[in-house]
Amino acid sequence: MTASKQSLMLMIVLCSAATTLFAQSLSKEPKPQATGSITGRVVLGGKAAAGTVVQLLSAERDFYDPQRKPAAKATTDAEGGFRLSNVPAGRYNVMAVAPAHVPPNESEPWRAGKFVTIDEGETIENVDIRLVRGGVITGRVTDADDQPVMGEHVTLTRVDKQGQQQPFYSNRGPAEIDDRGVYRVYGLPPGRYTVSVGEAKGKGTMKWGEGRGYYARTFYPNETDEAKATVIEVTPGSEAKDIDIKLGRASRTFQASGRIISSDSNQPVPNHMIGVSAVQGEGQQAAHVISGFPTDAKGEFHIPHLMPGRYHVFADSRGESDSYSEPVTFEIADRDVAGLEVELRRGLSLSGVVVVEGADNASIASKLEHLRLAVSLELEVPSHGSTKVAADGSFRFGGLRPGKARVYLAFPRLKNFTLTRIERDGAEQQGVIEMAPGKDVTGVRVHIAYATGVVRGQVKFEGGTLPEGAMLHVGARGTGDSGGDGNMHAGSEVDARGRFIIEGLPSGTYELTLNVRSNTPTSTLPP
Repeated sequence: MTASKQSLMLMIVLCSAATTLFAQSLSKEPKPQATGSITGRVVLGGKAAAGTVVQLLSAERDFYDPQRKPAAKATTDAEGGFRLSNVPAGRYNVMAVAPAHVPPNESEPWRAGKFVTIDEGETIENVDIRLVRGGVITGRVTDADDQPVMGEHVTLTRVDKQGQQQPFYSNRGPAEIDDRGVYRVYGLPPGRYTVSVGEAKGKGTMKWGEGRGYYARTFYPNETDEAKATVIEVTPGSEAKDIDIKLGRASRTFQASGRIISSDSNQPVPNHMIGVSAVQGEGQQAAHVISGFPTDAKGEFHIPHLMPGRYHVFADSRGESDSYSEPVTFEIADRDVAGLEVELRRGLSLSGVVVVEGADNASIASKLEHLRLAVSLELEVPSHGSTKVAADGSFRFGGLRPGKARVYLAFPRLKNFTLTRIERDGAEQQGVIEMAPGKDVTGVRVHIAYATGVVRGQVKFEGGTLPEGAMLHVGARGTGDSGGDGNMHAGSEVDARGRFIIEGLPSGTYELTLNVRSNTPTSTLPP
């Protein structure tokens, strides 16, 4: 997938280089909305797809959100036609449930549909979904004794014509090997792939072995050097068979153990969570933080199934206690590591109050009890946590390490709430709050706007057309009188009709930009 910013002759209806929004009244009772409908056809491999389920998914939620349920469903008729009824106004993805099929020019299988924006009571026609049968890669994986290897995951990597690599993620999750050692990956978008099984060594990545050990990463055909991997060409409906991989012998994993002690009493600390992370490269930057290892009654911890590499271990408070620890670095080579000692210290606190600007409406102010703030610190081991805002707007983070703290709205964010600025003792903070050793921070005011501003528009192209599979995104960036980190930099994908809608903007002036992204590396944008 490639991304490009191009100087295009475009007209954005309803807005120019900048647009100004004004706060809307919050006192009016919302009126019942009329519902709309969406019609279209599903074509699979050039033929009408009868009996195919089409579902409408809200674009307001992340694709992997487990609570993302269809807003409407329909089944195609004999001509492949469908009609989605009783659709509320909003932004949606219209998707055909056809796991073995993919868009002809799409590298992301989860985008196998059309993005649409529908107004209240509107009927949208000709939302056609065209798919082709995806490719298949299948083979068998055996160990050094020619026995089938089961339970491992098969990794696919996309390779473009310039040799650039990109991990391939399927919406069905990683492909697994069955009890015969056989794997089969289907529904692949056209492209070039390498296939591998096993765990990568080095590069500071954390990989978990299991009780029986782990296999070194091996590429088809039986190469541990990624540069020697054979690239497999996948075309619509093709099947690459006998892509067999023979692994070496499994290597054992190791464990690290130690204890947490209090810096004040030098006594062990029971029932406290331990976190571990791999050390990235030759530096001290951590990656792949994993927590969930509690100390026992003696304050001792055991972290099993570690592959060789360098790690940090630390007390993981996540802002929910008043203590923290400095990371302790250790290395796993060819044996277990014992005797690690993590010192728990009293942490710093950061407290203040949330102020909702213009919250003269009781129903808006009452939503504060559902609001959560998050904090992260720029450290070698990522340090973060979240806290609930009290009914009176007060909040407090504890157990923070000295460093630069960034406060923001925790995910999932409440709709229409946007962080506009942060003040400390009356002075606006530029991005971060300095947490000096031994000094708690008080008097922080987090200003939040209940944002109801909306920008609607349409993108039209003159003097050319976009390549098939290209995607458009319009961004809104606050200018001089707008700031903050939330929807101050909001945006919207442009739908199949060239329309976009950006919601949840506070009043202010915004600059609109258009970003063009192409999923086909060989395609070019119009001049």
